[in-house]
Amino acid sequence: MQEAIMQLGDVLLRESDLLSNMIQKINPIRKGKQLHVLKFNFLTEECELKIDANEEMDEKSAEKYFYIGSADGNNLPQWYVTSSSSKYHLTETINNLSKTDLGEKFNRKVKSILDNFYVNLGNKVKTKYRYVLDLKKFDLSDRNIVDIFSECKTDKEIVQKVTKEFEDHIKEKFNIKPDEIGLYTILLDNMPICNFTEYREAVLKEKTGGKQSSKSKKTSNLYCNICGSSDDLSIEFPKTKLKFYTTNQVIFASNLKDYGKNMVLCKNCLNKVMAGENYVMNYLSTRLASFTVYLIPHFVFDAGFSSKRLGYISSNIINSFNSISNAKAIGRMEDAIQNMLDERDGNNYFTINMLFYRASQKATKVQRLIKDVNPFIFKEINSALNSSIRLVNSAMGYEYRKNFKLENIYYLTPIRIKKGTATEYNNLLDIYDCIFTRRNINKNNIIKNLLEDAKIEFYSEEGFNIKSNNPINYTILDGNIYLKFLEQLGCLKGGESLDTSELKVKDDIKNYIKKMSYDEQQTAMFLLGYLIGEIGNVQSKGSDEKRKPILNKLNFAGIDKAKMIRLSCDVFNKLNQEKIRQYNDVTYGEFKRLLDQNINNWKLDKHENLFYILSGYSYSTTKYMTYKKVNGGVDNE
Repeated sequence: MQEAIMQLGDVLLRESDLLSNMIQKINPIRKGKQLHVLKFNFLTEECELKIDANEEMDEKSAEKYFYIGSADGNNLPQWYVTSSSSKYHLTETINNLSKTDLGEKFNRKVKSILDNFYVNLGNKVKTKYRYVLDLKKFDLSDRNIVDIFSECKTDKEIVQKVTKEFEDHIKEKFNIKPDEIGLYTILLDNMPICNFTEYREAVLKEKTGGKQSSKSKKTSNLYCNICGSSDDLSIEFPKTKLKFYTTNQVIFASNLKDYGKNMVLCKNCLNKVMAGENYVMNYLSTRLASFTVYLIPHFVFDAGFSSKRLGYISSNIINSFNSISNAKAIGRMEDAIQNMLDERDGNNYFTINMLFYRASQKATKVQRLIKDVNPFIFKEINSALNSSIRLVNSAMGYEYRKNFKLENIYYLTPIRIKKGTATEYNNLLDIYDCIFTRRNINKNNIIKNLLEDAKIEFYSEEGFNIKSNNPINYTILDGNIYLKFLEQLGCLKGGESLDTSELKVKDDIKNYIKKMSYDEQQTAMFLLGYLIGEIGNVQSKGSDEKRKPILNKLNFAGIDKAKMIRLSCDVFNKLNQEKIRQYNDVTYGEFKRLLDQNINNWKLDKHENLFYILSGYSYSTTKYMTYKKVNGGVDNE
């Protein structure tokens, strides 16, 4: 993985320096709103602070104000003068900057800002929050900092309260909300500090100044893990953002004082890795449902092309992935995928490493790494998705769905959500892994997930990625598209289908069973579910709450043979009770015939029984709802 990232950095550093490749991309539009740059202009001679928030951001604002994010790693001093948050500049930035070697003249001016513009809260406060911008002195608040501090129970609370005071002032003065400000930068006597040579040199030193191996260590057979060089070795890795090694588990390496013997990069390779990482985060990051994904190309041959060409390749990779993962992807998916494949078939042959990750404070938690994905799989996935949609639409007899993407699988795989974050997600990532590598998937696992979805919706359970109170008929029908997609892709094996020519049911039902390639046992359960749907349609029509008591006969934990036989009797009685047996006598007869023929050698387990019952129920319910919609809500008597 580091080799792939270094390839990207190598391309970039051939044309520009490291600092240029540290700039982090920021979209100037957020949720449809234009973002602004807010400037803290410290005028040292006049002892005056001017706040300006009138400048609108554009695509070059991050470069203009040298935005490189915040300091790497947890709890490290924040001293970068351009930030995406005001809280740093209100408290710690100037204090930490005063401790940075910027040259005598620059240091003196920064120290004067700290002394004249900030309030020292004393030793009772952590150094990080000790200095706070004097809001009242510069008419940014009516309240004194010391008075605000006296109300705080914790050090962090002072930051929250001061930030709130400042944001309220900005909103009132400039009519700009906090979420409409993209960057906060500091000026010294009308000049952006980010443009000072002394500042940029300090940033470069901080970025590349990891512990260098001594000559004594050099004789201890230390070599760069990537290029094999023994010169300018770095054995400190807080500068890299994507860490593919562990330091927080009790393993063999935890007995080492550091990773100096097994995680070594020379300065040249480290610079390339840092430039490559920043490029990945800027241009090769996308989303798949709730997951953030890095798509990192690994070139088989030497990546001897320009950064402009790399940008074109990266754009094609992202657009191709989005076209199969996101229903809102813009543009023709076939064109995006073909452009990417054309790149791969030329001199830029590559595979793709898919890194699922979650940002946690300053750390990057790697959730799953899918290595060496063949880009051609995107085209196969696209074809399988389209084929499965066409098949189910044809089976339903109308356009049930316009599209089905990989993000839909997220909502068909129950995941617990805690404080807005997905947990217990390994099952879903296992499925995505199998899809992108086209490996076999356990069908029973998929069916259990779909049944769990239905249970969550039926009982309105909370704390999942599934919307409670969703109609289960749509979930199960989407589940059938999902299964057909996996079959089309080759991740599931299809079974022997029933010869429907002798099946005595309505043509539309017969067509569905044929298109879905159900065997005899699956068809029997489907027909039983269809009858349950017919009963439910009548019950909901006669209920103000649209209740369907027949569904209480279903056990979402599964239906074994004994329960299946009891359920068949209950359905027969309900057909009589609801006075619709005469319309469904033939269908029930076909169900009973198939059941009796197979009962002694029944192969479906309790989960499969329930799934195909729900499939029949979903078919009947959806067709009924569609009829009502087309006919203006009028029931078919």
